[in-house]
Amino acid sequence: MGALDSVYSHVSHVHLKNYHYNHKDWYKNKPAPIFEGDVDNVRLLEELRKRNYSGFVSLD
Repeated sequence: MGALDSVYSHVSHVHLKNYHYNHKDWYKNKPAPIFEGDVDNVRLLEELRKRNYSGFVSLD
């Protein structure tokens, strides 16, 4: 999780959202349920648990 590696020491609140992204027409992105969009939020949460993350997590 390269991006997480670079910012993790500064993270105190994770706000989860998810979308089905349209990379050609960004205005056509469609909101998706937290665990059903293009972002693998299950993997992200597992990684936070491995790192003993103790901050906040909110779901939208």
